[in-house]
Amino acid sequence: MKKIYLLLIISFSFFSCRKEIVEPEKVKKNQEYVYVEIDGEKYLVDCKKWSFNKNTIGNINDQYSEVTDKVHYSIEFENTKLKKGQCKGDIDIAFYKTIGVQLPQYLRLTLKLDKDGQRPIYQIYADYDYNGLVNDFQDFNFNLINFNENSKVVEFQFEGTALNLQDSLFHRMLIRAKTIFK
Repeated sequence: MKKIYLLLIISFSFFSCRKEIVEPEKVKKNQEYVYVEIDGEKYLVDCKKWSFNKNTIGNINDQYSEVTDKVHYSIEFENTKLKKGQCKGDIDIAFYKTIGVQLPQYLRLTLKLDKDGQRPIYQIYADYDYNGLVNDFQDFNFNLINFNENSKVVEFQFEGTALNLQDSLFHRMLIRAKTIFK
């Protein structure tokens, strides 16, 4: 009987633990995720109903529209299972269908990230417009890794610095995402 209780306690602690957040190395065909890293702070929204890591379960919604060779793409994400804190944001991008590093027509980023559940550590509202009218980013790269209209997959990486409203400083950030638009 003691062995059964011990097994139950070990199983419960294993399945309810909140593991370190790491970027997905191998992504399954139908897996969707948004990975955000700012100055070493890591956040992951993994669109799964069940996961060993309860820090990563969240919701991802996206929409896509096309204007000739240009794609207008919006993604909204929220980690709903952080023990304390939140990870939510919106990304709006207009880009060309060409795979690889490119300058998008525009990019709008809204992020609210925290770990203490009290006040945001990072609160970023940044815009980039290729006309140079608005540019709250510095030294950034946008890399379209995969875009497939047939399988409805959009996979990209954004890397650069963006202005944080909390401390009025630019912070280094990396965003990788893979979604399957509806």
